[in-house]
Amino acid sequence: MQSRVGALALAALVACHSRAAPPSPPLANQGSGAPTFEVKLSRTSCFGTCPVYSVTIHPDGSVDWSGSEFVAARGARHGHIAADGFDRLARAIEKVRFFELDAHGLVPRPTSCARRGQTTECDFADSIICSDTSSATVTITRAGKTHTTTNDHCQQTPLELLEEEIDDVTHTKQWIVKP
Repeated sequence: MQSRVGALALAALVACHSRAAPPSPPLANQGSGAPTFEVKLSRTSCFGTCPVYSVTIHPDGSVDWSGSEFVAARGARHGHIAADGFDRLARAIEKVRFFELDAHGLVPRPTSCARRGQTTECDFADSIICSDTSSATVTITRAGKTHTTTNDHCQQTPLELLEEEIDDVTHTKQWIVKP
């Protein structure tokens, strides 16, 4: 009996200290096929003519656009995504590991330290500062969980793939490009 209790305690201890990422929220209601997530992409200005807009995809597939600068369609516009739009977005969300990305659109990496003699050297994440770039903020609410991350476009991040997929699924080009 004592060894069984000890084994259970050890299993609980290992589970509590596991470094595995928590499971991602489900993409759709089980059995209903109805998407349960909402996606928002906002792009900011730069020192040039970068399009400034936000686009939101609602759980019913409707799209709300709000364009403000350097776009063909200023103000509000509305649309709807294609039938496969949510599936495409779900695949992109998983591929870029969106719910694991940090505030800068990167998958966090642990700091590693090594002791050399009397000195400890650590490898910290890089800090990059840039200017004259448009930033993109993506917010996704899925199964009641909301996550937001921003891409300052100072370095390549996994978030760029998701930004492109959101723009493609929502057909933002129709509102950005001047005829």
